[in-house]
Amino acid sequence: MNNLLPGGQTAIGDALRQGLNAIIAAGRAASQVMVLFTDGLQNAGAETAEQVLPDLRANGVRVYTIGLGGDQDSALLESVATTTGASYLPISGNLPAAQAEAAEPSC
Repeated sequence: MNNLLPGGQTAIGDALRQGLNAIIAAGRAASQVMVLFTDGLQNAGAETAEQVLPDLRANGVRVYTIGLGGDQDSALLESVATTTGASYLPISGNLPAAQAEAAEPSC
C-alpha cells in the first residue's frame, strides 16, 4: 500500500461488482467480507455502488470502506458500509501514519 498513488478515475461500483463476483465464485466457505479502499469520488465505471448494493446485501457481503484524503465521497462510503453491516473509516492524513495508528493495541 505504500506504493499507491492518488489520481485517475474511480470506478467504485465496478470494484464492488468484481469483488462480489470473486466472493460468489469462491463459494460459501469463503469469508463474506470485502474491504474497499479509495482516494476519490465515484466518477467512472459501468455500474454505480448504489446499483451493486442490493446484490451485496442479498449475498450477505459486508463491505468495510476506507477513504483516504480530502476528495473521498464520505456519504457514499458510509452508505456502502452501513447498508452492508460494516463500518467506514475516513483517513485524512497520510497512509503510513494511519497504518501505524491502526496497528497500535487498543488497550
